Amino acid sequence: MANSALSSSLNVSNFISSKLNNSNFFQWKEMAIGLAESQGLSDHLTGEIPAPPKYIEPSPTDNTAAVRTISAEYTQWRSSDRLLRSWLLSTISDETWPLIVGCDSVAALWKALENAFEQKSDERRFALRHQLFQMRKRSDQSLDDYLLKFKSLLDNLAKIGDVVPDGEQLQSFESRRKLNEEYEQRSHNFAENPMGFFSQRSQPKSSKFSSVNR
Repeated sequence: MANSALSSSLNVSNFISSKLNNSNFFQWKEMAIGLAESQGLSDHLTGEIPAPPKYIEPSPTDNTAAVRTISAEYTQWRSSDRLLRSWLLSTISDETWPLIVGCDSVAALWKALENAFEQKSDERRFALRHQLFQMRKRSDQSLDDYLLKFKSLLDNLAKIGDVVPDGEQLQSFESRRKLNEEYEQRSHNFAENPMGFFSQRSQPKSSKFSSVNR
């Protein structure tokens, strides 16, 4: 559990270097987890350890007036939860603030953000994967520019938690290289001999049934 001395000495920016916005949830999430783990408060994010009962119920054998008191365990848990919540709130931008209105605990705040951004991330992941699949090198495009755009798509996928393995990156790049080489070769053939290009493509494929013995 955190204590009041820690709250006054901790510099949140040492753990979370950028505010949460609509495009950096997965980076922010990893930094927030690091902050919570460093202070022994990660269970507040996941809700693995729920809040203890708030009140101590009076004993039925107690002859004194039945007055409920707030338990020390709840007070300590609540203090730690509010502390972590205040740290996280200080790293949330104005544009994402509406997503967490009404979230009174860290677990509720965390769940609201995950639900909101996972849906957005799925949509963006599909769009980026589609761009990666459709990407082709233009004839007037330099290799450096092509590779830069290719890497930019990979980086953007990584930002939303979709890290493309090295093997898949290589396979993807090689398949595009071969398609580009085939396209450029066909373009060259067409430029050299347009009529021959189309007549060659229109010829039927040879077949063992195409010849007839006379």
